[in-house]
Amino acid sequence: DNGMKFTISTMRTPASIIEPMHEVKLPLPVIAMNGAVLYDTNQHSYIKAYVISKETAQKVVKLIKASGLNFYSNVIIDDMLVIYYQDTEDTINQELVRKLRTSPYRNYVRRPLPEDEAVVYFMLLDKKEKIADFYEFLAKEKLTEQLRIITYDSTDYDGYSYIKIYNKNATKENMITYLKEMLSIED
Repeated sequence: DNGMKFTISTMRTPASIIEPMHEVKLPLPVIAMNGAVLYDTNQHSYIKAYVISKETAQKVVKLIKASGLNFYSNVIIDDMLVIYYQDTEDTINQELVRKLRTSPYRNYVRRPLPEDEAVVYFMLLDKKEKIADFYEFLAKEKLTEQLRIITYDSTDYDGYSYIKIYNKNATKENMITYLKEMLSIED
């Protein structure tokens, strides 16, 4: 309220910021999705996004399908976050969708990713061993050199891990640099 210039940076989507911080006035856009997007919480719009090209996204989809894994494709369409996903027998992934789709800031669509869409990031949640094997598969395909790929253990689902696949430039540091240049500020 006194004019301090600050923002929030998170690995999560803008919905994860907006909902718990609805009473906090955020004067600057927030850095979300691990640095993949810059989001204006006041205008409800994406200012900048580092995306995976539609061609590379389709290559990733083919590799995921070849591995038999479930995945979520996060896409921005007209300032809306659309998350494409598919049916699964895995109860953990069913629970994840049930839990997250209640947000008005996330739009879950049960259908394949359209071939003409660039992707902000892919997310997979599966047993630790499967995620580790898939990471190695991506490394053999040289995608770990072309994309930013992060894996980490789930704190909510015992024995499960996440893998998130981003544009190589999608980092919090790059987005902070962009925000500072946009605002002509140093700190």
